[in-house]
Amino acid sequence: MNFFSLNSSFKGAKGAKGAKGAEGAEGVETEKQKDFLLENHCTHFQGYLFGKPMRIDEFETSLKNNL
Repeated sequence: MNFFSLNSSFKGAKGAKGAKGAEGAEGVETEKQKDFLLENHCTHFQGYLFGKPMRIDEFETSLKNNL
């Protein structure tokens, strides 16, 4: 999957398919950015809004705790 990087000036983006063939977005930090992407048919994204970077052992523990 190809991702495009989302920054604070995302107003000009045209959703996932319009961003040079990308299929998703990275760097999503706010609900406003997520809503914009959803409105423009982008359903794959990642960023601080969903989780902060963490060590692998912390990630594995969070997976176990959320199953």
